[in-house]
Amino acid sequence: RGVALRRVLAVIGIVLGAFVAVYTGMLLMAAGSVPLWSTPLLPALFTVSAFDTGVALVERVALALSKKDALAPKARVLMERIVVVLVLVEIAVLAAFFAVMLGGDVQTAVGATAAASAALLLTGDLAACFWALVAACGLAMPLAMAVAGLVLHKLGKKKPGMKQHGGALMAAGAVGALIGGCALRFLILAAGMHADLVAETVMSLIG
Repeated sequence: RGVALRRVLAVIGIVLGAFVAVYTGMLLMAAGSVPLWSTPLLPALFTVSAFDTGVALVERVALALSKKDALAPKARVLMERIVVVLVLVEIAVLAAFFAVMLGGDVQTAVGATAAASAALLLTGDLAACFWALVAACGLAMPLAMAVAGLVLHKLGKKKPGMKQHGGALMAAGAVGALIGGCALRFLILAAGMHADLVAETVMSLIG
């Protein structure tokens, strides 16, 4: 009964977490005055990022509760494979998001504002935080740690001593994912708020 209850609660938690992520993105997308948020890719990005950070939190809790500072081999491999897939999907969605923002008609107020807001994240005042916290900590680190963990698992079949580093790699990747997930939301909000100022300036120039 205990196992069944935990599974039911896990499913409920996943569904509710996905709903919250989608709902937040939908609310921001509905703010038509902010071009950076006015795309269906934003809810998609927030949802994938939510799953990514959710898995990272599960990893941290599992490692904290583990007496041997490591998950069971099968569970760890499954987690690391999930991390690889989620990070790659998040990178693809994030790339599409920036492509849409930068690919609009900059001759219009909406297109110019969207491009300016995206540039703020990629090359502007928020670029250092974006590349360090989101790209490096939130994407590159979890992906690298997950791949390294999978490699160590294969090597550990021949050299059991290699497996002892798997827990440390997973922990590092999980921390990076949590930092990156929080930073992504904050930076998207910050860049979007800046968009209002850009839009007002462009509209005043056009008017």
